[in-house]
Amino acid sequence: MAGTNTNVRLKMEEEKKEKYVVAVPSKLRNVKVGDTITFNSDSDTFKVIFKGRWLFEGKKHVVRNNKPLTFARKGPFTFLCYIGNRGKPKLSPTCGASRGRITWTSYKGAGGTGSVRPPGK
Repeated sequence: MAGTNTNVRLKMEEEKKEKYVVAVPSKLRNVKVGDTITFNSDSDTFKVIFKGRWLFEGKKHVVRNNKPLTFARKGPFTFLCYIGNRGKPKLSPTCGASRGRITWTSYKGAGGTGSVRPPGK
């Protein structure tokens, strides 16, 4: 039986001229080993960093796309969310225009938590 996928949407919100990232949902409940999680954002430039023990299949890494991650171990988890702003492209005298540098900003309220349980519990 395939696991359940949770899609977490990263949104930029502004309150009293202060911007911050909101993860929806930010508290993940009823997550089991074998379930997956994906991250999406209106911004094409985002990253999610998991703090502490890596609970997923594969090597620990910073999440920068919406490929699903499969939970392989039980336990609590915490993640921090960032949305980037791409700067203006800089011209290189030898190879023309290059992509602009990404400016990462951590906003108040960024991130979320959850806890993974074994299947069937």
